[in-house]
Amino acid sequence: MDQTIILGDCLDVLKTIEIQSIDTVITSPPYNIDIPYSSYKDRKPRDNYIQWLKDISIEIARVLKPNGSYFLNIGSTNVDPWISIDVISSLRDMFVLQNHIIWVKSISVGDDTVGHFKPINSKRFLNQNHESIFHLTLTGDVAIDRLAIGIPFKDKSNISRRNHAQDKRCAGIKPVWLLLELDRNHVQVFRKNLLLGFVLFLIWDRWHAMEIMKNTQVQ
Repeated sequence: MDQTIILGDCLDVLKTIEIQSIDTVITSPPYNIDIPYSSYKDRKPRDNYIQWLKDISIEIARVLKPNGSYFLNIGSTNVDPWISIDVISSLRDMFVLQNHIIWVKSISVGDDTVGHFKPINSKRFLNQNHESIFHLTLTGDVAIDRLAIGIPFKDKSNISRRNHAQDKRCAGIKPVWLLLELDRNHVQVFRKNLLLGFVLFLIWDRWHAMEIMKNTQVQ
């Protein structure tokens, strides 16, 4: 598969891309939570930040094919829990929220814990072990291959009882992404496992995908 890397401000680059030419857009922009990036100030005035992502999303809506998908990964903090909701709410006039995927970074069942997260010391807040991945489409009826990232049935009797053709079922929204944060290298995890999950459950034989990394230079 041919790949092209374009270095530039994503908003400027998007404006040069042909209308309805992209099948998939995947992006995890800065969350505006004051992370100390080397070349980007992650603390814009709130209205400016939301408008910035809205301007980018307007261009994404323009370049996206009618059956295309836009995956937007936005996190938040306990101090500012509304930021991801405020961002996605600003896009509801342009897109349909077809799936809300929960990126579970760590979970405990009994005495066992799977995954990795950044712990906090607080008398008010619980550790935040997840982020949101919003699957946006223009129509809300874009077909996906749910079984491409499916899992075997726990109760094998369900295969015949429910008339399934194989020992595989849709994993649902939350469990699908549970094991993505087993490596502390966020870049590696996001680029490999997360992107693979998106690609697998889309059903195109040929597609053009765009991953928007940042609006500033790549470090």
